[in-house]
Amino acid sequence: MRSMLKPSAVLSSVLAGYFAAFWGIYAAQILTAPLHGLGDLLRSDLIFTLGDLLGVGPDGLLRFGAFLGAVSLTIAGLFGLYLV
Repeated sequence: MRSMLKPSAVLSSVLAGYFAAFWGIYAAQILTAPLHGLGDLLRSDLIFTLGDLLGVGPDGLLRFGAFLGAVSLTIAGLFGLYLV
């Protein structure tokens, strides 16, 4: 007897593949860029706002941008693990 995949399993796999691919690419761009995501308007606004709240300087802002890129890459990796 053949087994049919449930639509919810297929949909969740498609969504996981989407997030793994595009968040992984975006996170890799952030981590390889010299400004670590500060060139993007929305991400830089988030980084500058949180940097002001935490009281970090310019070097801390770059490290914080790299940290957010690493978190995005980790989340993309978790979505990739879901596919396996």
